[in-house]
Amino acid sequence: MIHCCHTIEHVSDPLAYLREMHRLLKPGGQLMLACPNYASVGRLVLREKWIWCLDSHLWQFTAKQMRSLLVSCGFKVVSVRTHHGYSPDNRWKKWVLDATAALGFADGLNLIAIHR
Repeated sequence: MIHCCHTIEHVSDPLAYLREMHRLLKPGGQLMLACPNYASVGRLVLREKWIWCLDSHLWQFTAKQMRSLLVSCGFKVVSVRTHHGYSPDNRWKKWVLDATAALGFADGLNLIAIHR
């Protein structure tokens, strides 16, 4: 198992990075990958003030893009989830944030892929 938490958006060549993860894993091995979700409602609303629009991020990915990259490197994607990571101060905000996460449009993106 390899766990990459908020690293892929910082590397110069994400495809080479994923190919190396594939090379390191045995068949059936799992890659757990976390990164910001560029398709988040938060990014659309906050624009340049979005917390994940950091100067150190060379790349921004959507779930669809990340899934495609993983498949092209020989992985089978078994789980894609988004999360918001906030503790809202009222029920309405919590409902909205939870709904965006359930629909795949929250700020954080978590994927699990298996080496084929």
